[in-house]
Amino acid sequence: MNGKTTADLKSAIGMPDLVDFVPSPDEGLVKTIEKANLAHDAMIVLKSHCGLDEFLRSSVESGRILLVASFRDPRDTALSMLDAGTIERKAGSTRYFHQFKELEQVIRPITFSSRKLADLHQLPGVCLIPYHLIANDFPFVVGMIADHLGAGHLRNQTLGDMTGRIVDLPEFNKGIADRFVTELSDDELRLVCDNLEEEAALYDLAFCNVMERYGRLEEAQAIIAERDAQISRRLQTT
Repeated sequence: MNGKTTADLKSAIGMPDLVDFVPSPDEGLVKTIEKANLAHDAMIVLKSHCGLDEFLRSSVESGRILLVASFRDPRDTALSMLDAGTIERKAGSTRYFHQFKELEQVIRPITFSSRKLADLHQLPGVCLIPYHLIANDFPFVVGMIADHLGAGHLRNQTLGDMTGRIVDLPEFNKGIADRFVTELSDDELRLVCDNLEEEAALYDLAFCNVMERYGRLEEAQAIIAERDAQISRRLQTT
């Protein structure tokens, strides 16, 4: 999009040490980037897991910041967090997920993070991407993001550049949505369904709303119905 590699762009705007992941982008950082970027008019991408404070909320509402966020069925997130914990412990990492060994441990963090989806779901001008699309329709996701950034003309080029590298990206290497339905034990499945009921309902609402925006509501409803039928069949046998 910028016609440069990320490293070259950072050097060009005089911020070679700008990190891609920012725990909480604040107004000072945004102003510094904007000032450095005046002569370049480049698209600067930052990754964060933060919630929306007043500055970020108003910046998104005004269009000063373009926000793209993915979201996932919280019950699937629970399984993913345990998997990440296993990976970190094997690697000797203490970054974050290493602490999670039991499903009960991830319920509270997921409940807390679900508030972010509640905020984003009600905020106009946000590109929300269901993990189901990331796992199953990556070309469509590229189009969603490109259009949101005002770069729809680059979607095919971007897709071509990324297609050969997707297998090298851990997030896409999983490539399966709703693994919790089949991979959790019956007791584990019941635990996440009972403890994350409200969060799952919010996910379904946001999923349907996003898919409806793109003329794919019936597809989303069919996915949810099949998922719920599988859950029901499993739990009825226990």
